[in-house]
Amino acid sequence: MNLTIDIGNTRTKLTLFSQADIVQEFIVPLLTREVLDGLRAQYSVQCAIACAVGAIPDALNYLRSVLPTLLLDSQTPLPIKNCYATPETLGPDRLAVAVAAHALYPGRNVLVIDCGTAITYEMLTADGRYLGGAIAPGLRLRYQALHDHTARLPLLAPQHNVELLGNTTETCIRAGVQRGAMAEMDGYIDAMAQEYQGMEIIITGGDAIFFADKLKNRIFVAPNLLAQGLNCILQYNDNQ
Repeated sequence: MNLTIDIGNTRTKLTLFSQADIVQEFIVPLLTREVLDGLRAQYSVQCAIACAVGAIPDALNYLRSVLPTLLLDSQTPLPIKNCYATPETLGPDRLAVAVAAHALYPGRNVLVIDCGTAITYEMLTADGRYLGGAIAPGLRLRYQALHDHTARLPLLAPQHNVELLGNTTETCIRAGVQRGAMAEMDGYIDAMAQEYQGMEIIITGGDAIFFADKLKNRIFVAPNLLAQGLNCILQYNDNQ
């Protein structure tokens, strides 16, 4: 059984795989030695892979001492070609979703939209080249910025079914933040579709639920895309 560890900006997601199938998922606020020992005691974990957007926690260094564990970085062998101009600055989470997109749609152009703390766009070509994309503030960052940098605007959280035209301060903020992000996504998709014909579109991430059924373009929702990409990378390296 494989263990994937996604250490994000606000939480850590652990996913257990049997081959390509997800067996169990866990979300913890902090990766600890106790969490890892509990998983190893309950499941037959043979190897692991981790990606971290920030500093490497001590618990991950512990895991690497007791279990074969791959830490995804710019030097990790991949089943796609990384064409990013500065690969050492590329977030490993962005690489992982690109690998998963290649596995889901081999031989197709694919745009991945990952809706988390940031909204990232990742472009993968039909011949397996990762080109890069774009990074924009996520919904909560947009709400937080309006609150922090104005005198009286309240701090709001994302919600479903936001009106296009607000008639109170709160509904105006929601229209600007969430409808604005939706328009941004549709505009980016349209521009990329002109360059890459027959492009598939995947949306993932914790805030994907606020966009999945509201964009004008046809979207495939893949909530576990990053974990699937990490598992693909681990399997690829095991077979080398």
